[in-house]
Amino acid sequence: LLELNLNMADLTQKESSQSVMLAGRDELHIADVNLIGGVRKLETNTSVTVNEILGQDPIPDSYFTITAAGAIGDTIRVQLAATTSDSTAPDRDIAAVDETYTLVAADVGDELQLRDNIVAYLNAQVGFKESLKAQKAKDRAIVHITSTFFSLQNDFYERPNPGDFAVTVTGTTTISLGFDTFISRAKTNSLARDPDNPHNLGILGISGSVTVTPGAISDLFIEKALNVASSDLLVDGSVTPVDFIIPANGTKDIFITDLRFVATAGGSIKFKQFLAKNTTLANGIMVTITSDGQTTVMPLITTTEDFRHTFALGSGEFGILSQPSADDLLASFVPLASVVLKAGSSDEIKITIQDDLTTGMADLFEFIGVGFEKEA
Repeated sequence: LLELNLNMADLTQKESSQSVMLAGRDELHIADVNLIGGVRKLETNTSVTVNEILGQDPIPDSYFTITAAGAIGDTIRVQLAATTSDSTAPDRDIAAVDETYTLVAADVGDELQLRDNIVAYLNAQVGFKESLKAQKAKDRAIVHITSTFFSLQNDFYERPNPGDFAVTVTGTTTISLGFDTFISRAKTNSLARDPDNPHNLGILGISGSVTVTPGAISDLFIEKALNVASSDLLVDGSVTPVDFIIPANGTKDIFITDLRFVATAGGSIKFKQFLAKNTTLANGIMVTITSDGQTTVMPLITTTEDFRHTFALGSGEFGILSQPSADDLLASFVPLASVVLKAGSSDEIKITIQDDLTTGMADLFEFIGVGFEKEA
């Protein structure tokens, strides 16, 4: 199931039907959207075909395809001319870019590995990353380069002259250049990506976040936050804070749908204190989410009611089940926006303990991430 959160397309109700037509502003038909459980959803199988209009993407871009990964020492040189359109002060023109990547042993004969290494190399170069971003196309040896600056009224950041974008090689490595200009172009709207967040598709026409749901039980992701190999949050972090982490996977994107604290104690979990401890926490538990390179720190948790008031947000859940000499707490946070731990990245979910939780506390205290994973 592919769910689109739409802000720039029109939804037109059909007569005597619980479905709607998803249309652009010119009423060009795009796809049927069904009303299911109060939510309008585009139902698909794993193969999706959508007919849609072309739109003008305001972000200048170009690309090249690696057709042969040659030998160690071969080079790929990427050049972009300077922009010269802004005559005002301060000058918003951008300097020329000239970066050369040299093939290493891991690149030889592997176009996809070479693609990945070039993208990482370019994005690490100061002169490049100040105004540009390199991206890869899934399962294809394509290096896509976009500007991180654009203007809807002017062409300050375009390089419109033939040869303004050039890629040259040495040795037996070969490439195929997409365009030798670096300009905004017409393209299918859903493929116009936000250069700072490639998981957000469709910055034109179809706009919003994309939610992917698992297609098989094998996609299910359930992991506890760990410090080394331990998931037990009942540690002393009062002098040196202790971090428990759910890291990104090396090869799969992890889509988080639920984050939860669980705790059990001998019948003494109460409000106006922290769980079974007879006091509140001095420093608090810190939850830090780094998703697709962006970091968010949630409000500190110092009392039992903080789990309910500032953690179990959205459609999250909070509850304390009591039995004689046994209390059980569940506090779950359902993210209002997509939380994605990108494959091979430094994305993570981190729980930091900053107080002494080793005494007067619960019998069990853990943090669990739930979701699913897909090949990147």
